[in-house]
Amino acid sequence: MNLQNTEIKRVLIIKSCRMNQFYSNLKTLKKSMGQDIVIDILAQSGVKKELDAKEEIRQVLIYDKGHFKVKNIAQELWDKIRGSYDVFVILYNAPYYSAKGYHQINKIARLSKARYVIGIDIEERVFITYCNWLWLKMLEKYCHFFFSLGSIILLLPFIAIIFIGRFVIYGVSKIRRPLLLEETSQKLPGEKLHNQMKILYFGLVQSVHFKKWVRYFVERKHEVHIISILPLHDFDIQGVNIHILKHTRGNLCSSPLIDILMLYGRLKKLIKEINPDIIHFHHITLSAFVFALINFHPLVLTAWDPELLIKAKESQALRWLVRFILKNGDLLTCDAEHIEELFKELGVNPERIKLINFGIDTKKFTPGHKDNRLLEKLEIFDSPTIISLRSLFPLYDVASLIRAASLVLREVPEVKLIIVGGGSEEPELKKLADSLGVSGSIRFVGYIPNDELPLYLRSVDIYVSTSLSDGGIAACTAEAMACGLPVVITDFGDNRKWVEDGLNGFIIPLRNPEVLASRIICLIHDKDLREKFGQVNRQIIEERNDWKKEMGKVERLYERSIKRYEDRK
Repeated sequence: MNLQNTEIKRVLIIKSCRMNQFYSNLKTLKKSMGQDIVIDILAQSGVKKELDAKEEIRQVLIYDKGHFKVKNIAQELWDKIRGSYDVFVILYNAPYYSAKGYHQINKIARLSKARYVIGIDIEERVFITYCNWLWLKMLEKYCHFFFSLGSIILLLPFIAIIFIGRFVIYGVSKIRRPLLLEETSQKLPGEKLHNQMKILYFGLVQSVHFKKWVRYFVERKHEVHIISILPLHDFDIQGVNIHILKHTRGNLCSSPLIDILMLYGRLKKLIKEINPDIIHFHHITLSAFVFALINFHPLVLTAWDPELLIKAKESQALRWLVRFILKNGDLLTCDAEHIEELFKELGVNPERIKLINFGIDTKKFTPGHKDNRLLEKLEIFDSPTIISLRSLFPLYDVASLIRAASLVLREVPEVKLIIVGGGSEEPELKKLADSLGVSGSIRFVGYIPNDELPLYLRSVDIYVSTSLSDGGIAACTAEAMACGLPVVITDFGDNRKWVEDGLNGFIIPLRNPEVLASRIICLIHDKDLREKFGQVNRQIIEERNDWKKEMGKVERLYERSIKRYEDRK
């Protein structure tokens, strides 16, 4: 996408994503449009000060009433952004946008009368959209009602043609089915089966966890390929072959079903050109349906969270789609036993399921001395300090931590709380801290690069997570444990598999500030207990969640899967 040859002067950006993701995409947009443009930003008040400091941004307009899926907010927003813009951009997280939300965004775009509309999903679940606003207006007027029905009607014959074609071309006996890793009794030899594997990844490429996964196999001298929807200008791993799957369509065409129709041919051609030994699809979503239809093996599927699997239990149609995806996976991995149980409930053979943790770099996240310069910068002097690393979204219930902090401060007035991360709830959380009279004891530090997290974790005394849901153990919790911190975490998912209440930390009920406060006070008053918990936590991570050990397991599973198919050929 290059707009440098067009007459673009004013650009309006609606920011609804994390700050690091915003800056990355801002660079991409400026590169595409040229440097001599005027940029206005619509964002929440919590980030105004940071954005005001950016020279390339002319003005920051504030909107604090929630995500764009809120009903009938288009006109209210337009009252703030009224003006004439050449380009309208929205940076957003796909999970927060319903069909009504897209409709509202389109309405704002139409009101702005911008010549170009660009929607970028920073999680890469929806493609870049790029169209003229007049065309968008016609689409909205005539196609909105029939869109979902039409996409379903188009999809059914498409699937039928693919299935029939597979049998016609390959014959019944040659259709490749998933092979169980335990189908033969042959043991995996101690030496490497392949000097080099050609691995193709598809997933959330900007995720720290995905990058760690990729980095391991690059360092192991394997040939690594990544398919991405968006340009990766800030991808910092050298030696990776990146393939940008170009795809454009109108803003209203936001259905995953249409994505499947548009993706199938391009993706199959690209896979044929790359000719990988194995494909690994991270974060199981409906997009994995395309890979299942292509019928490439071996195919590895990894569930990052149970959201789609849980929804599949509630809808018969979705259940069929998800079961088809899972059936075509040769190996399914997850980091939590409750996700493993969901796989089994959906008919997956237990022998094809492997528990793999994302792993912690135990050489990077280590116990150490406090960083006095960091503490001085945060204006924390000889105070017991608590840290939270969860994003500021409703799922992570940071409000309960702030309420607990108000109770802790009554008994330990000098305590300080560091809240790392950003999100939609940041303005409300700051207001809550003000209303409870504890804002002076809380440091909202925003997004912190992963490389700087060890300094923060070594400089505090207690780690707390108030999340209402997790897959396996949260990466930030494991990082805190690796740094030798005592942890206080909620009773959800597999947390009890990692933290035994009273042995290496405390498990607390969901949404219970009173119990959380009592556990924090207990740890503040008992230094020996903190040290004991921290030592046990370090040992647990070294033994059960070391990054290189976990990726070593994956490497052997890759090798075994490839060898099974080579033997079969």
